[in-house]
Amino acid sequence: MDAISETKSFPMKGGDDESSYVKNSSLQVPKEVADINSSAWNKGRIHYTDAPNEVLQAYSAQYVMDMEVFLLARAHEVVCGGLMFLVIPGVIDGTNGSQTGGGFFHVLGFCLVEIAKMGMVDEAKVDSFNLPVYHTSPKEVNDLVEKNGYFNIERLEKMYSPARVISTYCSMCTPKDLSILSQPWQ
Repeated sequence: MDAISETKSFPMKGGDDESSYVKNSSLQVPKEVADINSSAWNKGRIHYTDAPNEVLQAYSAQYVMDMEVFLLARAHEVVCGGLMFLVIPGVIDGTNGSQTGGGFFHVLGFCLVEIAKMGMVDEAKVDSFNLPVYHTSPKEVNDLVEKNGYFNIERLEKMYSPARVISTYCSMCTPKDLSILSQPWQ
């Protein structure tokens, strides 16, 4: 079976090659937040909540890079007439980055720092640990999809969540230009 007919036969190509949804579906931690020589070093924290702006900017930039790879890979996998449904942890447009995900991440980080102070784990290990979680806004999602150019957002709506600031947004995207399906993955 050739790549074209395989693409038309299966909603996703599977989990083996470079465009694998398995290999490209997770966020990475920005390298600079664990680098002691970086202005974005995230000492004593495991997330960008309550961190300096440089840490938030590093997370934001990493999220953009990861989502660009993710969307390009999905553009190769979504079949003609297909629909991609995303559930994305998010924040309301205009929310200050230091207000995102604070409760749980702050408590977890505090506990890890306390364990390090008690000598149960090396402080350097705690300082090098950061969660690969970024809460995006609807505007950021729209901008990323528009920049990618291969999808149209059909719907983007808030799902209700018990948290006050943290929201989950559902995005349903359809392919904009199906010619990418016939192009080899690079």
